[in-house]
Amino acid sequence: MESGHHDGAGVNGHASHPQEDGHGPSEAEPNGGSPDRTPHVGHPVGRMASAGLLIGALGVVFGDIGTSPLYAMSEVFFGHRGIEANEAHALGTASLIFWALVLVVMLKYVVLILRADNDGEGGIFALLGLMLRRNRALSAAGGPVKTVPRWLMTSVLIGAALLYGDGMITPAISVLSAVEGIKVVSPHLDSLVVPLTVAILAFLFMIQKRGTHRIGWLFGPVMMVWFACIGTLGVWHILREPTVIRALNPWYAFVLMQDQGFHSLHLLGSVVLCVTGVEAMYADMGHFGRPAITRAWVYLVFPCLILNYLGQAAFLLGGQPVPNQHLFYALAPSWGMGPLVGLATVATVIASQALISGAFSLTQQATSMGLFPRLKVVHTNPDVPGQIYLPFINFVLFAGCVSLVLMFKNSSALAAAYGLAVTGTMVVTTIAFAKVALRVWKWRLRYLVPILVLIGSVDLAFFGANLLKLPDGGYIPLAIGFVFFAVMDTWRWGRQWIGLAYQRRSNAYHLTVADLLANRAQSLDPQHSMSLVVMASRPICRPEDLVPPVLGVHFRNWNRLPKHLVFFSVVPVGSPTVIDAERFRVTTFCEDESSTVVSIQAQYGYMEQPNIRKALVRLKKEHRLRIPQQPVKWLILIGAERFVTKGHTATERLRISLFSRMNRLAKPVTDYFGLQSDAGLTIETINV
Repeated sequence: MESGHHDGAGVNGHASHPQEDGHGPSEAEPNGGSPDRTPHVGHPVGRMASAGLLIGALGVVFGDIGTSPLYAMSEVFFGHRGIEANEAHALGTASLIFWALVLVVMLKYVVLILRADNDGEGGIFALLGLMLRRNRALSAAGGPVKTVPRWLMTSVLIGAALLYGDGMITPAISVLSAVEGIKVVSPHLDSLVVPLTVAILAFLFMIQKRGTHRIGWLFGPVMMVWFACIGTLGVWHILREPTVIRALNPWYAFVLMQDQGFHSLHLLGSVVLCVTGVEAMYADMGHFGRPAITRAWVYLVFPCLILNYLGQAAFLLGGQPVPNQHLFYALAPSWGMGPLVGLATVATVIASQALISGAFSLTQQATSMGLFPRLKVVHTNPDVPGQIYLPFINFVLFAGCVSLVLMFKNSSALAAAYGLAVTGTMVVTTIAFAKVALRVWKWRLRYLVPILVLIGSVDLAFFGANLLKLPDGGYIPLAIGFVFFAVMDTWRWGRQWIGLAYQRRSNAYHLTVADLLANRAQSLDPQHSMSLVVMASRPICRPEDLVPPVLGVHFRNWNRLPKHLVFFSVVPVGSPTVIDAERFRVTTFCEDESSTVVSIQAQYGYMEQPNIRKALVRLKKEHRLRIPQQPVKWLILIGAERFVTKGHTATERLRISLFSRMNRLAKPVTDYFGLQSDAGLTIETINV
């Protein structure tokens, strides 16, 4: 296919059309549920349901941040750039951690960010979806066409890509830090740490296909025991050194930062470990809902974390030696060391779940927005559309985790690579939230600016501190993030090319619905026993609308049309699901005993997967698709996409090559549309 400077994008019936100003995501391919699914209007209510969601949230959402006491304070004092363990440093560090949890987790995420749900779904793409929905609403109301700026789109892609890097590092460091506890019990078992870690990771990724609702019920009670245990250990040592309560005063944090000077940046790079996993609270919101996540944090997770961190500071105030430089395990009595190591190992396996399930949701949303190739999606819970499993992403994360374990071999070395990804995503989330609050919620600047200055300065401080980790391993999450960014940005670029090529090819044929109706009498094939369904990349609502190029090629080759012609377009919306009453819009152009020409616009949310066959059968049963007699077969006409030029520049050639490979490896469009050839349906693809 050739057209203008950007020649080379072949177009098919499902190609995405250009998005707003060409910088936004493609609207072509929502993915996820089934068209018959009940709308995702929230999670079930009631005491039993609320308790179940809260327990499930403990097992999936808070595992990562809940196990951070295993390594956060130990890294401050005994890490690569540890500080001296004295009273001032112990109080200052505990104060820094307390206020980091208050400002980053409580204020930013629980109070502010979790408000920005897109019909129950969270994650950085939910913020993008809210902006896109507002822009479409303004355009539909006849207002000016608003666009998502290129810089903001790129920032969101970078933030999302970094989350994949965090999703690989989190399981590796969490499980490593727990398994290393066996060295405290018996130093000669040191050689078993890496093999045991790999085996545990293998088990974790194997059970992902069971679904987060089953995993949550399995893991939730264990995490309740974990939080009760770490809280109790903290209280025990606080009672021994009650003066540690002074650490709640932010003055001690300020004095420590002032005393450390430039080294305070390295200190912040270690303290940030206490909030890693916070992004999972937002990314996993679609799995359990905001109320369950908020209650679990406020009533259990936050108090227990604070008690344990204060307990570790109290232990340092007591002046006792720290066995194996592992401050967390030093809190346990000798008789409880073995059980604590076992519980910590199980808890860290659970901790790894948060960002794994978050990566599934992230990929699903990216796919629906045309920012990621189509992948196989398995829905693990028929009652909650957001609970999904992606085999390919699961394998990639597993391979990355094992590679990191084999490369770094201990949690202290891996901690140097930890933090940069999550703090980068935190900065991007703040930027996107500011845009949503200002443009979508219409917050006044005099209220918004002070909030942004507070949370933004904290984010930037943590991000800047973690930049110092680049030589020590911080490049690892950046490299992982770059790969995923390249995939998403190239896929977005390729879909836009195809959309532009679609426009050019449609203009070249310039065959409108009115033209088709005018020539229909001479072109009817009375012997044609099939009803022809033509997949259209955009809704066809008016007689002056152009027909899809694939129909132009078909008509040019055969000069014949069937008696019954159906244009079918999938219209993505910004919400996760669409209620059945609003799913279909049918436009009839021609309807008599001899022929029928209709157009169907089917709306699907980004957590749903189209099923064209079911949609056709349903519309016919409801008599909204008035085909006079039952056809012998449905013939689905789908175009095939391909690039036929290599590009004009080296960058263009590289992107075309990468996009073409991804396009070939992506889930077939027939599977995506829920189409399988059988006795009642035939699929024909035509190169256009």
